[in-house]
Amino acid sequence: MANSDYKILMLHKHHIEKTYDCFRCTINGRSQTLTCRGILHPLNYIEPYEIEIRVSCSFAPRVCIKNPKIPYNEDIHMFKNGNLCLYYPKDMLWNSSTSITEYTIPWINEWILYYELYKISGIWEGPAAPHRIIE
Repeated sequence: MANSDYKILMLHKHHIEKTYDCFRCTINGRSQTLTCRGILHPLNYIEPYEIEIRVSCSFAPRVCIKNPKIPYNEDIHMFKNGNLCLYYPKDMLWNSSTSITEYTIPWINEWILYYELYKISGIWEGPAAPHRIIE
């Protein structure tokens, strides 16, 4: 792993764990990946969500919900591989210094809230943009 990549991943790790004490992060030097696992519980009356965030310096974070198991459904802004669709790439150019604590984790909380509404109404109430083409 390039020294600069390691420093970037360490910085992300530090900020995530400092800002969100519900997350624990590890860096895999071989795959040059930061993996963060944690529990998000945006509202007391819904079940907690076990989250995994994978970060590589070259790509936007990939986020999946480990528990509860959510089957793929393109209506709920999820990719076929189980990763969440959190933003429209043309609206935000991601780079290695983009803050996961300021963007990704709040977007995950927002996604969970929209998903909870979807379970009630069957309609995705959140913002929508084409996402099938970027899989």
